[in-house]
Amino acid sequence: MKKITKDLEKLYLDSCDIYEYEKYIDDNTKALKQRLILKYSNVRCKMSNYICSSNLVFYKEDKFKNSIQKKIKIFLGKEFSVKAGSVIDITRDGEKVRYKNCSSPSIYTNHQEIIAEVFYDVG
Repeated sequence: MKKITKDLEKLYLDSCDIYEYEKYIDDNTKALKQRLILKYSNVRCKMSNYICSSNLVFYKEDKFKNSIQKKIKIFLGKEFSVKAGSVIDITRDGEKVRYKNCSSPSIYTNHQEIIAEVFYDVG
């Protein structure tokens, strides 16, 4: 099993940073808020395109903007615990892209798979 896992990890040419949301109480407002905290850094992974859904139209500040939702599948070792809703920054060929709305991982014998979508800012 270890050899299969090692061979599979040779395909992981990308790296990622995995963030989770943490609840905290704001000292000034005493309101319960959320912030991103880094859980894992520089994790070897593989990213592949998964789903491109239909064209969506957003309306902001009296302007329409078309956007195609792109989802990806992330492959990584099963020793990492990734919660649904996490945010993952993937670095490929020196370019970093942020992904959000991560699914619960599908865990297999030698790896896990996570579905996520590009973190777009509308506007």
